Amino acid sequence: GVAAMVFFEAATGRSVVVDGSSTAPRAAHEEVFDLEPPGGAAGLYGWRSTVGNAQNAGYRSPIVPGMPAAMLHALATYGSGRVSRQQALAPAIRLAEEGFKVDPYVAATTAFEQRKLRQFPEAMRIFFHADGTPLTPGSLAREPDRLTQPDLARTLRLLAEHGPDVLYQGELGDRMAADLEA
Repeated sequence: GVAAMVFFEAATGRSVVVDGSSTAPRAAHEEVFDLEPPGGAAGLYGWRSTVGNAQNAGYRSPIVPGMPAAMLHALATYGSGRVSRQQALAPAIRLAEEGFKVDPYVAATTAFEQRKLRQFPEAMRIFFHADGTPLTPGSLAREPDRLTQPDLARTLRLLAEHGPDVLYQGELGDRMAADLEA
């Protein structure tokens, strides 16, 4: 959900930064999370972690992602003008829709994170088989599983068609907010 880009224009020597930082929800405040006791687990920057890793996992952890707006702004403002949003997003849409063969890295990562992912039915539906086993890479005896993400393809298609407002002020944002509230 976060992106930062630096564009350098050789002809003028001008550099521009596009900041796609995330934004905390309006309702976020310091009492939202309970901190681990002093001397306990450290977070990303060595700060005290939250109880149950709640700042990173769960329905209180999401931020408003800046990456979609930053990427689409960069394309519109600093792109060549020869590539539309639809053209730029087409490969990602196709990959999400058709999926890709699971490699050892994806298989290991999802298997290692199964305990966390198990808390979220949608994550389990996407990254695991119905029996709870993780998607696996191929072997000499079998083809690899394919990871398909039709919901992601739909999201990317809406961004391609309508731009970032569909996320921040439209259907996608409304659906995400409703899910988090529920």
